[in-house]
Amino acid sequence: MFIACCSSVSAALPTPTWLCASSSSSSSSSSQGTWVRYSHAAPAPLSLGVPVAANRGASGIDGVLSTAAGFAEGLARPCTLVVGDLSFLHDINGLSLLRAGEARPPLTVVLVNNGGGGIFSFLPIANAMPEQQFTQLWATPQNVDLEGMCRAHGIPHQRASTPEEYQQALNSAWGLNRHSVVEVVTGRSANVDVHRMLQQRVRRATHAYLALRQLQQQQQQQ
Repeated sequence: MFIACCSSVSAALPTPTWLCASSSSSSSSSSQGTWVRYSHAAPAPLSLGVPVAANRGASGIDGVLSTAAGFAEGLARPCTLVVGDLSFLHDINGLSLLRAGEARPPLTVVLVNNGGGGIFSFLPIANAMPEQQFTQLWATPQNVDLEGMCRAHGIPHQRASTPEEYQQALNSAWGLNRHSVVEVVTGRSANVDVHRMLQQRVRRATHAYLALRQLQQQQQQQ
């Protein structure tokens, strides 16, 4: 979940740091701006004066790792990249820019591994076909050893599956002062459930606020 990542990242961001967000965690242009919309929903880094940049790419996921590495080098300061698993794999050659010995400012990659293109689980197509068929044709999870990919390039890798593990791994990665990857394991269905829960809470809070305002206006008119 980007919202959870975003709030946790903002709580301990070193200064100066740029938070780079990929535009999508899927391979379709229909999901343009997924991470960017999430960052707008939880804009804590912006309120702390942390600049946020995004890479659109030709189909939403092109060259995300390489772009983030370029950001770190061009800005001459540490950067944190939030990227989905498909975007990460789509630019896997970008790991060569983060190998040990590469003289670039540290890039910490927060790799959100939700088993494929999570954006499609929010679309009507998710309920229009059997789950197995949807997963195969739309979510397209990849059975790839992401830790092995990092190890092959000599890049430190940590895995987290709880908020506590994530915060600990992220702080540890920032303390390394070198390129590293923090893989956050989550699920597509859980992501949808949490978003729906948050939307319901927002609707209830909005209705309660509007009802209170209406009552106050009525009392003022009496």
